[in-house]
Amino acid sequence: EKYRRRIDDGSREALRERYGIKKEEIVFVYVGRIAKEKNIEELLWYQKSVQKSVQKSVQKNIKLVLVGDGPYRTTLEEKAKEYQVTDSVIFTGMVSPDEVARYYQIGDLFVSASTSETQGMTYDEALAGGVPLLCRKDDCLKEVVTEGKNGWQYENESMYLECIQKWKEFSEDEKRRMRNTAVRTADQFSKESFAKRVERVYLAALEERKRRNVYAA
Repeated sequence: EKYRRRIDDGSREALRERYGIKKEEIVFVYVGRIAKEKNIEELLWYQKSVQKSVQKSVQKNIKLVLVGDGPYRTTLEEKAKEYQVTDSVIFTGMVSPDEVARYYQIGDLFVSASTSETQGMTYDEALAGGVPLLCRKDDCLKEVVTEGKNGWQYENESMYLECIQKWKEFSEDEKRRMRNTAVRTADQFSKESFAKRVERVYLAALEERKRRNVYAA
């Protein structure tokens, strides 16, 4: 429920302005621990190509906002300089747990290059906030991402850039539908939905036990 609570446009713009993000700019947001296994360096490398495509097409600028902190942050800040993307990459540092839900919503898309997730809570939190996903293909996303409906999965740089282009070409109505689908997708991860699924497992187990007892008799 905390992540589904939408912030109004004014609050969203104010939060973006805090980091020098203009109203018309597109924002890719990552939320999580800044650690090597999260593969964030890939996003920085891709950002170089993203910026080149923006310059060639004279389209809206795209900012990559990395929300969180961790042991790999200093290394990634150096990589951002090496890749010459410091103008389009923002490290927010640690954010209060009470503020995290709002930070998801400054993004147009939630991005992640990680393939080390076991539960992937950040994917669900982003969806609950109405933020579609653009994530590296991973088994943990099989039941989460419906291609072109609530986000995309990519396998390489060209696919990543292709998905970005699709998003930019969407009309506002298409983007709105994608955001709404994202919210509906997150419903399956609510505590109520989880409890119902667990209940079905128990009921099925009880039925199976009854059948075995009948056969044994």
